[in-house]
Amino acid sequence: MSGEIKLAATTDALANLVTNSPILWGEHDHPKSSVGFSDFPLYHRPFDPELDDPSNIDHSSYDSIVMDEPHVAIIHPPRQLDIRVVAEQRVPTSLDERFGLGAARNGLNIAIARALEESLPGVTDEALLFSVGSAAARDQDFEVLTHSDDPEEQADLIRGLSHDGLTIVLSSFLRLDPKKLKSNQPMIAIKTNAPWDLELPKAGLVIRSGKGLGEVDLSDDRQRGEANRLLIKEDQRVVDSLLTAKIAVARAVFDKSSPDGVNWPRVDASIAQAIERAENWQNT
Repeated sequence: MSGEIKLAATTDALANLVTNSPILWGEHDHPKSSVGFSDFPLYHRPFDPELDDPSNIDHSSYDSIVMDEPHVAIIHPPRQLDIRVVAEQRVPTSLDERFGLGAARNGLNIAIARALEESLPGVTDEALLFSVGSAAARDQDFEVLTHSDDPEEQADLIRGLSHDGLTIVLSSFLRLDPKKLKSNQPMIAIKTNAPWDLELPKAGLVIRSGKGLGEVDLSDDRQRGEANRLLIKEDQRVVDSLLTAKIAVARAVFDKSSPDGVNWPRVDASIAQAIERAENWQNT
């Protein structure tokens, strides 16, 4: 990716989501930690004049009163958030490979996942990056959940991640069943596509459509128009099924004229809107 990308609108939306959450998000390892609000003290420790400001002494704490020794409260950062980002990576079909569509989708998913990691609102927030699918490759940033393209296996693994915090899934969602992804925690789907997934261009080619049309002559306006209507219908079906499962939806389409194939302002705005929808669902 050409430099680190930070999504400003997404950062603000994540901050609002966590701030307005009725519980404190994140996993906390301290033995005294518990779910609570962002100003909930975990514990108190003795005041250290080299480390602490005297104004932070909690004179009303049990430790300060009983031990007759000033103590300071250890409090969770106000915006501690763990997010899980899952990027679909599939081996391209022969048609995808011929026109670079599979590489476009896979690259789009990875680029946005990395941008999300850079867009967390707090210094203590953490993003865990995962990949699924036959083209998933382990690197220093992404952990491979499975190399299988089986949608049920993928859905089970993704749902297993979503027990705490926020889960964001980057996929075309043509095979993943939203009902099997559904979790008690907020989840956001970033529906990623190559342009041909949504509209076939006019060209001197005959391709085999996976939508029950058989071969489609892309130079024939009638055949191409019928195929495109079915593509639009299928796209809307996927979006509707995600929303029915209370999974907020953002969109990203590969844009070869933009850096990394991503129209960052448009994608940023779409993800922020999806986060706001997830927040509204959480608070109603």
